[in-house]
Amino acid sequence: MNAIDGGRTIEIAADRLMMTMTNHSDRTYASLATQIARILWGLCGEEIDGKLVYLHACENNLNAPCDMLARLGLMQDCGVSHCLASDWSPFDEAVLIRHAGEPTADDLVSGLTFYTEWFPDDAAIRNRGRLVLVDANLGDRTRWTPACARYRTWAVQGACDLLAKLDVGSWQANGFFSPSGRYSDSTDLDLYWHSRNEMIRRLGSEKLLYPHVPDSQPEGFGSG
Repeated sequence: MNAIDGGRTIEIAADRLMMTMTNHSDRTYASLATQIARILWGLCGEEIDGKLVYLHACENNLNAPCDMLARLGLMQDCGVSHCLASDWSPFDEAVLIRHAGEPTADDLVSGLTFYTEWFPDDAAIRNRGRLVLVDANLGDRTRWTPACARYRTWAVQGACDLLAKLDVGSWQANGFFSPSGRYSDSTDLDLYWHSRNEMIRRLGSEKLLYPHVPDSQPEGFGSG
C-alpha cells in the first residue's frame, strides 16, 4: 500500500493490503482494530478542539464499533458521539492499549462485518482491485464530497479483503459482500453486546472495560 500524505494512489487488492493471517494473532487483532478505526475516521462529521467527532446518537448500533475502539484507547465516549482520542493518520496502523477489558477478536470481526452490511455499495465487488485516489484531507467534513466517498470505499474494501482472508465473508454472485457463519446477520450486533456484558460480569465493573487515558474530550460534550 502506497502511503504518501496528501493525494495518493492506493491499490485495493487483498495481497497488498494485508499479509496472510490465521488464528486471530496479535497482528490480526491489530489489523481488525485499525480497519474499524479507518472507517470511523472517514465517518467523523466535524472537528471540535482538534479532535474528530462522530455523531451516532446511539442509534442502530452505530455506537458499537466506537465502543470497541474506546476499549482500546482509540476513541472517547462523549454521550451521543465518540471522538478520536489522538491525532492519527488512517494510513498508519493504530496504536492500541491492550488490557484485560479489551474487546475480543470476534468482537472486532463483528464490527467490520457490520460496516460491510451498512455500506453494501462500498463493499461491492465492482470496487475491488480498483486504483483509487484517496486523499487524507477530506475538506469540509460537514458535507458529503467525492473525496469522502472515495475514502469510505477504500476503507470498506479494506475491511472486505481482511474478512475474506479470515474466511468470515465473501463476495456473492450478485456482486455484494456477505459475512458468513455466525456473522451472517451482523447488523444487529447482538453478539457484541452479549460479549461485552459477559466481560463486565467477569471483570466486576463496566469501568474496567476501558483503559485509563487522559480526560481530554471536546468541550460541549458530556461523558458517556
